[in-house]
Amino acid sequence: MLEKGGCFITILLFCWYFCTCNFLIARMETISPTTTQVSTIRVAWVDTLKFLGILTIYVGHFKHTAGKLDEFVFIFHVPLFFFIAGFFVKPSTKTFLQIIIQKSKQLLVPYLFFFCLYTLYIAIYYNVSFQRVLGMLADFCLGIRNTLPANSLWFFTCLFIVTLLHAGIQKITPHKRHHLVIAVVLHILIQVLPQHNPSQQPSWIWNIDSALYYYIYYIVGSMIFPWLNSSSTTQSKASKISMWLLFVGCLFIAIILYINGRDASTLWLIDYVGTHPSLTQIIVNAGKLFNAFILFFILIKIAKIMSPIPFLGKLGQETLVFCGTENLFKIAVMHFFNLISVKLPLYGAVSTLIYSLLLLICSYFILGKPLNKFVPALIGKIK
Repeated sequence: MLEKGGCFITILLFCWYFCTCNFLIARMETISPTTTQVSTIRVAWVDTLKFLGILTIYVGHFKHTAGKLDEFVFIFHVPLFFFIAGFFVKPSTKTFLQIIIQKSKQLLVPYLFFFCLYTLYIAIYYNVSFQRVLGMLADFCLGIRNTLPANSLWFFTCLFIVTLLHAGIQKITPHKRHHLVIAVVLHILIQVLPQHNPSQQPSWIWNIDSALYYYIYYIVGSMIFPWLNSSSTTQSKASKISMWLLFVGCLFIAIILYINGRDASTLWLIDYVGTHPSLTQIIVNAGKLFNAFILFFILIKIAKIMSPIPFLGKLGQETLVFCGTENLFKIAVMHFFNLISVKLPLYGAVSTLIYSLLLLICSYFILGKPLNKFVPALIGKIK
């Protein structure tokens, strides 16, 4: 009886979510383009959102040390950055070759630079053999997520593939609804056809399989950013009420996911409809998207509230640096504490969260500012 009640609540939450989103999308289409023009001008809440995202990335990479927060952040932290990457996408008149060159400067040059920094430090500190360095170089050329020596670098090649994929699709059709259909089809096929999980165990060079999986977040981000960025002063009273109802509902679901685990929103439904493998897989995959977008919305509301704090935005502007130097900086800090015989007591979500925040702040001053000042082109900062 309790399981059926839980299933009923889950179905109601799904219905509430999609009905509310449909209403908001309808309202979004009435927003004046002049008030929501997509540009490359910095948006404060987006930078703050990037900060929140990279903070959860750092927390998640501490694994079980973070307690329940570890599993919770893995629901959304990687998809969030592909979602944000789609915000400022706009039609381009450049040739495909020009786009490749531009994205190579923004993503592949930093990929190479950060790999060289990491390899140099590891080679000197551990006195690594030349053969081992060559092996690291081979892994770097393949760029596969779980085989990279500095595995956080996988994001650079994956995002590079996503942007080229989108540029190619844009050349075929300029309509965003067509892009969404293509993204949905690719998202489904990449989970059905290969024998591996593209989101956890990618196996294709430069994480092409992961790129096909995450492309849907990129597209949705590009579609709904004008609405997300619209000023509250231009929204009707009904839209504001809907936004707060959506936020409260999302917050309720987030609490359930944190307490009961990332599959809490789908387990009851699976128990109710049966355990047929195909149907179960569809529900699980739909649940992953559902959960991610729920948490996106909460983080966006939090980012807008925190956006008046300039320093958080400055941290958010350096997410590529934080991503590229994460493994290097964490190892260097660990070596420093070992040198002075200090052991860090990281137990649970709060201590891991505080330590991750301190790492980001230190990395900003020790690495971020000098790299921006002296070698901006090597970290993707091109005009």
